[in-house]
Amino acid sequence: MTQEEKKLLLKDLCARGPHGVICQFIWTFSNETTNENVITKGDDIIKCIDICTEEIQANYYGEWVDLEHCKPYLRPMSSMTEEETDRMWEIYESGPAAESSVAVTEYLYGRYLDCHHLIEKGFALEAPEDMYKTE
Repeated sequence: MTQEEKKLLLKDLCARGPHGVICQFIWTFSNETTNENVITKGDDIIKCIDICTEEIQANYYGEWVDLEHCKPYLRPMSSMTEEETDRMWEIYESGPAAESSVAVTEYLYGRYLDCHHLIEKGFALEAPEDMYKTE
């Protein structure tokens, strides 16, 4: 992962934090009995992001992982419903361009939509259909 890609993922995760995005965390532990590394995966929401060290902390598990080992579950843009598309355009057309753009981006984050195409880049996972209950 390049620095630019890390920056994009980090910015995206920071913006999605308040929305409770679910991520797949991958931890590597050393098994003291066998002296082998054990890789464990778990789904959790983000508790904390350290932008200096580029580490993410899982909420329930409390463990920290490097940015590369945290993949958000997102909805592809193609999964937007007609109602969501209509609402997005209503938001966009409701005010000055700069404010509307920010509001649209916030709306997309709140709907867990992959507006940065992170799934295609391999930095996010496609969310199962029933993962997020959106109104």
